[in-house]
This record gives sequence, structure tokens and C-alpha cells, in this order.
Amino acid sequence: MTKLYLSRVLIDATRCPTGAYPYNLRRAHGFIYSLFGDLKDTRLLWSDESERLRNAQRQEYSKMFMVLSPSLPELSSSKVPWCHIDSLPIGERFLSHPVYAFSLKACCTRNVPNNQKKTGTADRRKVAITDPEELTKWLSRQFTKGGCTLLRHELMGRTALSVRHTSDDKNTITLNSCTFRGVFRVEERRAFISLFTGGIGRGKAYGLGLLQIAPVSDFTNED
Repeated sequence: MTKLYLSRVLIDATRCPTGAYPYNLRRAHGFIYSLFGDLKDTRLLWSDESERLRNAQRQEYSKMFMVLSPSLPELSSSKVPWCHIDSLPIGERFLSHPVYAFSLKACCTRNVPNNQKKTGTADRRKVAITDPEELTKWLSRQFTKGGCTLLRHELMGRTALSVRHTSDDKNTITLNSCTFRGVFRVEERRAFISLFTGGIGRGKAYGLGLLQIAPVSDFTNED
């Protein structure tokens, strides 16, 4: 299995230079990737978990990112005063359990016919999924394709994320971000590892798709 690391990246806004602070998703994307060298077109999976800091009343930091990567992040000397990183290797043993609890922020969309078809383009477009039953079916399909069975889940929230896609802030894209928590069972190990390392859904460049997991040893459907 390819080496993997899960890193917690903490940022102190009181010490961070204004121009370096990742205050939006585009800047966060650039900041996260700046912690790594040549990734050779490898995509990182990351998630903005700053709300967890606020819930835990961790006032010494203002931003927290979780990052899954094939190499360890490195801090330049200029970032050391205002950024702290903790990293752990993800080994085969951690990915060998039968049942996991999970947390996921994912971009949930479906294809619909495009009535404004242009020559040479596919007659399809993606729209946000808003119906809870459709969201359940979407999530279940993702786990099934990844060799897993969704045992339990809860939709924690849904947010339309606006991303300024260019440096001049003129072009904006909107991502339908849904936050789920739940439990799944692994049926096919290789497919599960591919799901974990590849992420779920669209919008991975902007902090969506990272499957955060923890082994569960005593779960039953009646719990």
C-alpha cells in the first residue's frame, strides 16, 4: 500500500501575516498545497475543521485543517511562528478493521438534462441534491462503489459553498456541501482503500471528499 499520512494543521491568526491567512477556500487550497513539495499531479484530500476548534473552545488557534497525503507536510521557517502540524502514518492495520464510524463533507450532485445544449458538449449538467431521501441514496451508492455497506448515517447539515475561482475574485463556483456522520461495514478491502485514498464526490480541491474514519469494535444495527 502507498504510504499515507493524516495531518492536523493548526493556524494562529494573531501571528499569521494578513496576506498568508487562508480566509477562504481558494486561499486554503493554495496554503495546504504549499506545505508539500512536488506531488507529481497527486491530489491531496483535506477538510476545514475549524468549527471543531470553536466547539472545543480552543482559542489559541483559529483554523484547523485535516489533510490526507502520500508524504509528510513541511513547514518553511516563515510559517513556523504561526502554524503547527501533527502527523500520523496510516498503516495497513488501521485500514484492516471490519466496521468504521465516519465523518464526511461531500459535494452531493446529480445529473439532469441540459436544455441549453451546445454543439460538441454533453447534454447533461449537475445540480445540487437537496431531498434527504435522495441524499441517502447518493451516499449509499458512494459506499457501495467503494466496497462498503452503509449501516447508519445522519445528515448533520448542508451548505452552499461559494468559491472564488480566480485570483481577481470575479469568477465564482458554488458547491453543495453536505456533512454526514455514520457507520459503515467493509465488504471488499481493496475497493474500500481506494475509496479512502481517492475521496468521495466532487470539490476535492476545495476541502470536500475526505473520509475521516475510526474503527468500531462493538457496533450492531440495534445500537
